[in-house]
Amino acid sequence: MPQRDPGVYLEDIESREIIGFRNILVHGYAELDHRKVYDVAVRHAPALLSVVKDALRAFPEPPGPAGHEKD
Repeated sequence: MPQRDPGVYLEDIESREIIGFRNILVHGYAELDHRKVYDVAVRHAPALLSVVKDALRAFPEPPGPAGHEKD
């Protein structure tokens, strides 16, 4: 896979919705319907994980500890 700007991959996710959901979790926790939270996680987390993994592949491997570089 050629290296690309990670932002290109992240365009595939609905970041505004994710941020909004995070805000609901943090600020409205006492009023949450935990079944809905579970449903959202089960339905959307696998797709989000896939997009994040693709974005991370765009970065080069980090160097190993000094003296232990990969050949």
